[in-house]
Amino acid sequence: MVASRPAAPVATVGDVEQAIRDDFSTIPEILSIDITHENGEVVVRLAANDPPKEIRYKIYDKQASIIRAFPEVDLDFNLIPVG
Repeated sequence: MVASRPAAPVATVGDVEQAIRDDFSTIPEILSIDITHENGEVVVRLAANDPPKEIRYKIYDKQASIIRAFPEVDLDFNLIPVG
């Protein structure tokens, strides 16, 4: 008989949303974080005060990190420059 492995914990929508808010709240240039659910995807709109290249790269790195942390969730990130 083969012993079964315990199932990996599945993140809740609340876990994903909280991780997104926590990660991006550390970037002062992010003015707002809007999270909606559309057609089975978690759509994240990040408004930023015309971020320079180094800040955009920091944002992209955080996006990639969240995607890796929650591979079971379809995430769609949108960076919206303001100003």
